[in-house]
Amino acid sequence: MKKSSFLFYVINVVVLMWLTSCASSRHQSYEEEITAFRQELNASFRDSAHTPLRGRHLKEFRELPFFPVNKKYAVQAHLKRTPEALPFEIPTSSGQNKKFRSFGIATFLLDGKEYQLTLYESLKPDGTVRDATSLFLPFRDLTNDEETYGGGRYLDIKKPTGEKVMIDFNK
Repeated sequence: MKKSSFLFYVINVVVLMWLTSCASSRHQSYEEEITAFRQELNASFRDSAHTPLRGRHLKEFRELPFFPVNKKYAVQAHLKRTPEALPFEIPTSSGQNKKFRSFGIATFLLDGKEYQLTLYESLKPDGTVRDATSLFLPFRDLTNDEETYGGGRYLDIKKPTGEKVMIDFNK
C-alpha cells in the first residue's frame, strides 16, 4: 500500500514538473517571438529603402525604445464592423496624406477597464483597399509626450475574419 502511494506521488510530481516546464517554454517562446519582431522592426527603420526616417534622424537611429514584454498587453478584442464608413485622409510624418476608412471598433478589457479603439483599412488613391491582410491601429495613451512619441503610436494588426481580433501592444 505504501509503495503504490509513493509511486502515485512520484508520478504526480513528474507530471506537474512537465506541465510547468511546458508552460514556461511557451512563455519564453512568446518573449522570443516579440524580441524577434522588435529586431526586425529596428532593422527596417535602419534600412533607407523602408524607413520613415530621413536625414540626421536616419543617420542617428540606433533602435526604437520598447517597454518590457508583458503578456497582459496582448488582448483579444470584440470587433464591431463599420461597413458604412467613409474614406478620409490622415497627414503623415512624411508630409503626405494617406487615405483610410474605418474597418471597425475593437472593444477589450485591460486591468478591469474597458477600452475601445478604431481599426482602419489603408486605401489606395483610387479608394480600393491597399492591403487585404492588415489593419492600421493608431492610439495614444498616458505615456505619450512623457515616455513615448507625443504624436501617438500605431500597430499593424492582422485583419480578422470574424468578430474577434488580437491586439498585441508588445509589438
